[in-house]
Amino acid sequence: MKKIFLILIFCFFSCAANAANSFLVTTDFNGKNFDLAQQKDKIVIVNLWAKWCIDCRREMPVLDELYKKYHAKGLEIIAISVDPKNQTDEVKKIAKRFSYPNSMLSDVKKSDFESPRSLPTNYIMLNGKVIKVLDDSKLLMRDFEDVILPLFKMNLVH
Repeated sequence: MKKIFLILIFCFFSCAANAANSFLVTTDFNGKNFDLAQQKDKIVIVNLWAKWCIDCRREMPVLDELYKKYHAKGLEIIAISVDPKNQTDEVKKIAKRFSYPNSMLSDVKKSDFESPRSLPTNYIMLNGKVIKVLDDSKLLMRDFEDVILPLFKMNLVH
């Protein structure tokens, strides 16, 4: 079952995460549109996860803490569950515990991201460009901060 989901992810996230400018358009669970092109001068974390992924679920509080700490400074997070559309209600129950926006892969309208090698996968982006891909299964706050804090310090985010 997990292999089928990973194959679907591969087909969907076609092959441009390291392209000059990546694109992603989706609608979150609150009905708000998220368009990566509209996130200029912000650091964006695109998080791919699944409800069956234990490491994904362990990482969610870390992402929540990051979002609360840095959102006002210019950090955006969009988490995308790769679970099947028929599991949306279960995914929403998990996602509602966290402050950052979530979406379903089935709600993504446009994307050119590569298929992740594993879940969870986090694309750290600035102005539509991938700065770093974090796909370690045991990520801590400092792992994210090691990437995003230098971007804040260089005044690349407004």
